[in-house]
Amino acid sequence: MANNNFRLLGLPNEAAKHVLKVMDDSERIATSFCSKRTKPLAVTRVKQGRNFVVSIGSIYNVHYIHNGVGEVWGHNTDIGEEYIKIHVPLNPFHALIPIPPIVPITWKQPGWSLLDRINHIKSLFPRVIDYSTNFFSHAFDLNQHLPLLRADSVNHLDIPSFPRDDVFNVRILNYFFKTNRVQFRCTTFQNPETFGKVAIRNMTEIGVYVNFRIDLDQILLTNCRFLHLMDQTFSARAFNKFLKLWRNGSNPNLKYFYYEFSDGQEQNQDINVILSGINARQLLGEERVPFAVVPFYKQYLENGFQIWDQNGRKGILECNEARRVLRFVIFD
Repeated sequence: MANNNFRLLGLPNEAAKHVLKVMDDSERIATSFCSKRTKPLAVTRVKQGRNFVVSIGSIYNVHYIHNGVGEVWGHNTDIGEEYIKIHVPLNPFHALIPIPPIVPITWKQPGWSLLDRINHIKSLFPRVIDYSTNFFSHAFDLNQHLPLLRADSVNHLDIPSFPRDDVFNVRILNYFFKTNRVQFRCTTFQNPETFGKVAIRNMTEIGVYVNFRIDLDQILLTNCRFLHLMDQTFSARAFNKFLKLWRNGSNPNLKYFYYEFSDGQEQNQDINVILSGINARQLLGEERVPFAVVPFYKQYLENGFQIWDQNGRKGILECNEARRVLRFVIFD
């Protein structure tokens, strides 16, 4: 605030709330830590432009983007355990200023754990849920730290590729049972049934990356709307079987299937093998089918092949050999 001698707590509560309401988020967050009285005054129910990202581990931070301006607060390796740091860009992002200047604000908070601070900040924005929770550190203590996180507030769970054992990853997945999206960047589970127990949950999205290998039987277990498989090695015959099973009723919730081939898998993109034995109509050169399922690199299909399932639902398959990408979009 401009006047360091301004006596905020000398105001009536409603007036103090109004002052905090017009503050920048970074100022309101800093003020909320000052006393037990300032925290409830700083709570806002204004919906932010972007959800939180929470990272726990060797680096603890909470991050969100509001109207193109990012703010990060938490722990950095160059400050002590008792400190909290806020990084605040001075200017919004602009074409001529791709990276705005950053002004760090640091202050000491003895007696506050990092997770205490994260949950304190999250409680200031009750209408904002976690966009993503990542677990980065081998030193993460599940018994000590996990109970401090709200199990029902994590919307997007990211399991990274660190060499964690199955016990750690399974416990994270079970704790955040209500998560809506899961990204598997870890290695494949030793027990094949573990993935199936997660896949059958009624989630919106499952993403599987190069370290995690998945087979056709596991794909058929998924109950999600969006399925993303990155750098996998499926054969064209496996895709053919998947499409035939989809036509007969498998994966009924699926709306969008995105598959990215590994390098050297060009032979698996043979569209004649993928569509063998399937009645398909190729879209004409000028036909472009728009969809609004997900905001990815383009929101239309072209040069694809149209097929139908047993209930008359339409699916369009697009194979982009140049990008090594296969997309399958289902229309009700």
